[in-house]
Amino acid sequence: MPVDNEPWIAPPPGWTKVNFDAYFDAYFDAYFDAISKTGTTTAVARTSDGVYIAGVVKKIKAQEVLEVEGIAAELAILLALQHNLLDVILEGDNSVVVSNLMNDATRAWNVRTLFKFCKNLLRLLRSWSVRYAPRKQNIAAHNLAAWGKNLGHTNMSFLSADVLTSILLE
Repeated sequence: MPVDNEPWIAPPPGWTKVNFDAYFDAYFDAYFDAISKTGTTTAVARTSDGVYIAGVVKKIKAQEVLEVEGIAAELAILLALQHNLLDVILEGDNSVVVSNLMNDATRAWNVRTLFKFCKNLLRLLRSWSVRYAPRKQNIAAHNLAAWGKNLGHTNMSFLSADVLTSILLE
C-alpha cells in the first residue's frame, strides 16, 4: 500500500496511470425547495514520465459519494479506452471503490450495476490494475475535481494535455 506522504508515483515504463477522483455536494435549492445533490467526476492520464496525456471532467446529478466516485472510475476507464491506452494502472483515493473494482462480488448494492459495467469495460484493456492512492498521490485528479465543481454545465469535457496542464498549474 502506498505511503501517505509520497507524491504521485509513476507507472512502469510503457504503462499509463489514470488517476480519478470526485467532488460531491449536497445543498438546499430554494427554487425547487429541495436538497440538490451534484457531483464532479474527473480522470487524469499520465505517461510513465509524468507527462499529461489528457483529462476529463463531468458534472452529474447524484445521490451519494460512492456513486460519484464510482462514476469517476468509469470515466477513467473510458478515458483510457478513448486514447487507446492498453496497459493502464487506475488509481483513486476511495478505498471502497477500489475494493469493489478489484473483487468479483460488488458489495455495495446501490451501485452494483455501475461497478459491473466498469468491470466489463476493464476487459477491453490489454493489462490493467486498480489501486488505492492516498490524496497526495491523487492530487492532480483531486485538484481537477475542485476546479470542475465550478463549471456551470453537466456535459462531459475532454481536456487536452495543454489545457489540463494550464488548469493544474493555476
